[in-house]
Amino acid sequence: MKKTVFIFAIMMSIVFSMMAQMPAADKYREAANKGDANAQCNLGICYKNGWGVEPDMNQAIIWFTKSANQGVAYAKECLGDIYASGRGVEKDPAKAAYWYKQAFEQDLADANRGDVKAQYEMGRHYEDGHGVDKNMSKAMEWYSKAAEQGNEDSQYQLAWNYFYGLKGVAKDTKKGLYWMEKCAEQGSPVIQEHLGEIYYNGQDVAKDYSKAVNWLSKAATYQRYPNSEPVLKAKYYLGSCYYIGGYGVTKDLNRAVYLYRQSAEAGFAAAQYMLGVCYYYGDGVEENDSQAAYWFRKSADQDIVQAMEMLGHCYRTGAGVEKDFSKAFALYKKAAEKGLMDSQYELGRCYEYGKGVATDMTQAAYWYQKASEKGHAAAQYHLGFCYGKGEGVPMDENKAIYWLKQSAANGDEDAQANLKEWGISW
Repeated sequence: MKKTVFIFAIMMSIVFSMMAQMPAADKYREAANKGDANAQCNLGICYKNGWGVEPDMNQAIIWFTKSANQGVAYAKECLGDIYASGRGVEKDPAKAAYWYKQAFEQDLADANRGDVKAQYEMGRHYEDGHGVDKNMSKAMEWYSKAAEQGNEDSQYQLAWNYFYGLKGVAKDTKKGLYWMEKCAEQGSPVIQEHLGEIYYNGQDVAKDYSKAVNWLSKAATYQRYPNSEPVLKAKYYLGSCYYIGGYGVTKDLNRAVYLYRQSAEAGFAAAQYMLGVCYYYGDGVEENDSQAAYWFRKSADQDIVQAMEMLGHCYRTGAGVEKDFSKAFALYKKAAEKGLMDSQYELGRCYEYGKGVATDMTQAAYWYQKASEKGHAAAQYHLGFCYGKGEGVPMDENKAIYWLKQSAANGDEDAQANLKEWGISW
């Protein structure tokens, strides 16, 4: 029987901003040709980004200019961006400054009349220094004006800058959380998922698993872009809540597998690993070593070191794959070098017994030492005997006894039996 283990939370420092794909250029062309300023701007965006047409910066400039001349501030901003970056055209700082200034003045006039979108754009002008000197304090003032009127983009900026103290803004967790929740209430899966993580991990707030599950559930059911990273990540975290149980929900392994599978099949690496774990131990699904190895490989290919370790176990034992010590060694080595304790121990065993690599007691002792320092009882036992026999390290009876005592105290029965036989307490 495979031993049941608690496994949770591979944190992948992943912050993701979703970008909605623009409709095809043809949708805007007819209106743009009739002089519609907003359609002209949108058509310029299509040409700039290659949405529905081949990228063509000259065409983008033509349509942005038409739109800008009719007073669309965003078209002016885009012209500034093009000339500032030199993307597809010769870089021209003077033209960039001209268009940024034009956009700033247009947005300022609109913002002072109460236009919410223009108020948000004013925040961006001051933050980026487009058409005006950079001034983050003024940027936050404009973001606040727009956010108080419900502008989601502004709420997002306030939430991130206050909560994390970004861009020179003084960290204010309370304000950051306030605006994060305001933004999440408008349906942003990015913020909803992030709020779920914050409450789950107790990041600068008291842990609140009920709130975590609430926000993760909202993000996980976002339908417009079901395979976007925030949604997949939310499904993974929510699945992990159900996997362990007691984290705002009752333990439900079937539900956990369902959520892991949705996320894993869409390519989310951490969920692929956990789906492999479920198949490996038969948690919420019938035990299936072949499926376990399949999902571990998918996850390992995306550099999840825990998956490398588990796939190494599969190759070492022949679980779901043909036994292959060379492949097991290679996987353990990658995971060991990333600091995984069990892989460090297994790598030591590979070197000691010549499994998948030539016997090398110096390397064996080295990796046993690494795992021993992290508290691995079996590694401590092996290291003790390395010192006792002078294999891979200079013989040292004191160190041998020390590591055997550590191993025994950590529950290793072989170490306990040896020390008992020698009349040594631990």
